[in-house]
Amino acid sequence: MGTQIYTLALAWVLANPVLSVALVGARTPGEVEANMAALDVEFDADALQAIDAVFDRYEVDTKPDVWVE
Repeated sequence: MGTQIYTLALAWVLANPVLSVALVGARTPGEVEANMAALDVEFDADALQAIDAVFDRYEVDTKPDVWVE
């Protein structure tokens, strides 16, 4: 995809319907630009399957049935 990993991570958080907020921070204008780049990322089905495969490999449940308190 040619995109930085932190931009992809933020884009995934923003695209995930289970998550209601993305908490990000920036200390420099460059970091703000990097965060904003996540808004331009569009995942196709293959990319989403590849991301899901990584989570599955490490047994990470990205869509829990209950809230953790």
